Amino acid sequence: MFQNNSYSLSSIKVQPSDYSILFANGEKLQLQPKLIEVLGYLASQYPRVVPREEIIENVWAGNSYVGEKALTNAIWNLRQKLKQHEQTEIIETIRKSGYRLLVKPELDAPIDEITTGVLPRSQTVAKDKRTTNKWRFTTSIYAFASFALLYFIWHQIAIHNSIKEPIFEQITTEPGSELFTSPSPDGRFIVYQWNDHQGISNLFMRDRTQPQLKAQQLTFDDAKQGFSVWSSDGDYLYFARKDKTNNSCELVQMQVKTHEDKVIAQCPKKGGYYYIDISADGKTLAFHGRKQSDDSAGIYFLDLTSKGLSQKRFSCTVNCSHRDRDMSFSPDGKFIAVSRRFSSFEENIFLINLASKQETQLTFNEEDIVGMTWHPSGKHIVFATQRADVRKGYMVKPDTGEITNLNIEGFSYPKYSSQSAELFFQHRLEHYQVSSLSVNSDFPSSPFPVLQSKFNHLSPDYSSVHNKIIYVSNESGFYEVWASNHDGSKREQLTFLEDTVRHPKWSNDGTKVAFLSASRTDKGDKIYILDFKSKKLKQLNSQFNQHNRPTWSYDDKSIITAVYTDEYTDLHKFELLSGESKRLTFDGARSGVLSQNDTLYYTRVSGGLYKRNLSSVKSDSINIINRNKLNSTYSWVYTKHGVYFNHHEGNSTQLFFYNFNDMSYTAFIKQPRNSVADSTNLTHIEDKQLLLFTGESFPQADISKLQHPKLL
Repeated sequence: MFQNNSYSLSSIKVQPSDYSILFANGEKLQLQPKLIEVLGYLASQYPRVVPREEIIENVWAGNSYVGEKALTNAIWNLRQKLKQHEQTEIIETIRKSGYRLLVKPELDAPIDEITTGVLPRSQTVAKDKRTTNKWRFTTSIYAFASFALLYFIWHQIAIHNSIKEPIFEQITTEPGSELFTSPSPDGRFIVYQWNDHQGISNLFMRDRTQPQLKAQQLTFDDAKQGFSVWSSDGDYLYFARKDKTNNSCELVQMQVKTHEDKVIAQCPKKGGYYYIDISADGKTLAFHGRKQSDDSAGIYFLDLTSKGLSQKRFSCTVNCSHRDRDMSFSPDGKFIAVSRRFSSFEENIFLINLASKQETQLTFNEEDIVGMTWHPSGKHIVFATQRADVRKGYMVKPDTGEITNLNIEGFSYPKYSSQSAELFFQHRLEHYQVSSLSVNSDFPSSPFPVLQSKFNHLSPDYSSVHNKIIYVSNESGFYEVWASNHDGSKREQLTFLEDTVRHPKWSNDGTKVAFLSASRTDKGDKIYILDFKSKKLKQLNSQFNQHNRPTWSYDDKSIITAVYTDEYTDLHKFELLSGESKRLTFDGARSGVLSQNDTLYYTRVSGGLYKRNLSSVKSDSINIINRNKLNSTYSWVYTKHGVYFNHHEGNSTQLFFYNFNDMSYTAFIKQPRNSVADSTNLTHIEDKQLLLFTGESFPQADISKLQHPKLL
């Protein structure tokens, strides 16, 4: 329709009938017919990026020999002509992709008058004349409808044939990490969380029509803002703001133009992810909330149309076998897709009918869902998974459950713009390696890589019996247990479960290895014991479904691990022979080691090191290192002389040694916090005075736009 009828681009009127453009001041310019054809085709495809090959196919009948150079000249000439009276660009070049209009084209007359040519009928026209005109009008309508249908089919085929490989458009390029993309409904603005190398994070917004401009900062505080979502009219932005300093978490509504914000609800203070979504009609906001009566955080619906912004819990409240995490409303408002975590090894997507509450499971055997989004048509959901720290993207059709692999590594947290149907995502790659650090106070040193390759290696533990380390590696495509010499040589894979394995730990005599993995019989996880010589595997007898990283008692007859229940999380001792278990702590302990004299040393999630003598029934826990000195839950290792531990301070982490005898502290190297994995354990090689730990490269994450042939 834009090829034959006049239309406006901002203040410029385009008149294809005489190949001219008319400016607001009355000036009129005649253009070459091909320039008007190119402009008209771009207008018909607004707002998508049109590949060069597609324009050549439709304007120059596929003659690439002529069209390649002619198209370049046409775009250049159009820019020169259109910029004579417009301050902003109207045509944008997307490198290695094509072109698109930055201004929405508007037809200058009602669609029925433009396409049919039917004029208003006079009241004095004869009855037979009216009948004839009515017949002509109806015929024209049917003709136009047929033409429109054929054009749509041809257009879809043309698009499908023009995109044979995925096309990427990089939106952000800042140093640091850009996370959790949130496009405005029209796709023009992209909001994201930016983490710099100093550990500071805020929300920023980029205008895609002005890529030469810096991203605009939206928040300016020390609080943490992550996921955000736009209102359906594009006026407001919603996000959660967690402030550790003030011990608060607030759900915020921000006016995008003025940056004015107001608190509309409270969110849980605990947790690191605050997923959020809004219904297509803009009336319901889904977010993570928690009331005092709830066992855990879950999805709440906030009625944005009610005067008091009433809330209603959607997730299970008490005695739940799962936790709802991410959510995404269907475009028609009838369904919501929810990612449900059953354990640290299992999370899958469920489709829930909002009226009947009927559930359909869409994915199976996934470990971690890292984002999902509905196509505005409702025909499919794009989602991302993470297994063994490798992120991949998929598409699932809700009506059939058919899943298609997009074959894009590093793909996570996708998001469609609701009006322009453009797909944006976060491209993120993570890299871990085993590193060593000398703790000989006479020779200060820096970390040295022990196991470093294109694969991830982490969670080392050392055995003096074998002079070997065990660790987990994703070299096989899964996180499995491997062994090597302490210097990383002579590597050997020990498990072949084709599943994720975590936190391996040598027994003191070096005959066995305990580790955590998914349960083979039900939902949840279990502790497994591997015989190092025979490679035989058995499961620890436990009545609990969720455990933490295991350690061994000094005599190797028991396993110490934290268990998670609806009522509490604390350390338990499991006897290997009898299967009996005993609760050891009553204050939220997470990681513990049992020494030779039956003293339990342990840390809590809030930090600090504690000890308790288990041989005395009335023994109370004693805080030996305060939380303001030791605030890492897992980054510590017990030795008979004291404890090595990492303490986080701002954007850095520093290694210390606490001496049991004189209660003194020795400070070692200070490193950037992002160079040491937050949840890393430490292991000590006493005769070499070395510490081994998981080193981390700062993960680079950028926001990109994706056009994919499988998503058309």
